[in-house]
Amino acid sequence: MKFPGHPERLDGFPYDQAGPVFHCRLGCLDRKPYFSEPVLADLVVEALRFRHAHSAEIFAYCAMPDHLHVLLSLLPPAPPLSRWVGDLKRWVSHEAREATGRGFAWQPNFFEHVVRRNEELSTVAQYILDNPVRLGLVPRSQDYRWCGSFTWDLEE
Repeated sequence: MKFPGHPERLDGFPYDQAGPVFHCRLGCLDRKPYFSEPVLADLVVEALRFRHAHSAEIFAYCAMPDHLHVLLSLLPPAPPLSRWVGDLKRWVSHEAREATGRGFAWQPNFFEHVVRRNEELSTVAQYILDNPVRLGLVPRSQDYRWCGSFTWDLEE
């Protein structure tokens, strides 16, 4: 599965409603490998776990060294997707500076792909989970500490 580099937003699409599933990719500024530091990758997973309990169902996630993948569906009352992502970025940036004493920055904006009805959610999730395998970081996605799901039991 390959996604285009810079898709256009769909006119009239309900980005601010619960229900649709989004694959979001958030990059670190200048592709710096911030998440190769375990403390920062752990912060991202903590932030996603909190948001899974409060504002979105997180089907799959993967914190790669220089970017983050998240497969999610907003929960009611849903904020616009852009606000949800912005809140996540702000929290991680603040906590990263507190934890390390150094700056941390995301690239502006983010990539999102609306998962269509004809796409298998499990296929998109597996694409996300296999990122560290494709990069050669681990032999199996289960061996990578910073990817998983808060919705599905991946050990099955």
